[in-house]
Amino acid sequence: MCQKFLIWQRMFLNEKGRLIEMRLKIIDTEKFLNMPVSTRCLYYELLHKTHEKNNVCKNLAKVLKRGNYAQDDIVMLIERGFAEIVQEGIKLKI
Repeated sequence: MCQKFLIWQRMFLNEKGRLIEMRLKIIDTEKFLNMPVSTRCLYYELLHKTHEKNNVCKNLAKVLKRGNYAQDDIVMLIERGFAEIVQEGIKLKI
């Protein structure tokens, strides 16, 4: 049983590491860094709220209200290609 846990934990850590690497490829671009700080903060917060399998955040309104973000921030993420509206909510490009 302990060996199965170690195998599962290793697979989980590898998957997390891959996702983090892909996110760094996005946030280190000039296109991302030229956005306002509030828009970048919204992207970071949405990353924490998205479902890991499909990268969809279902409670966008709650995130916008909690962080006091403007609608312009989400519009800018969509226009620049970092997010898209889907039926379930908002999907981030990772």
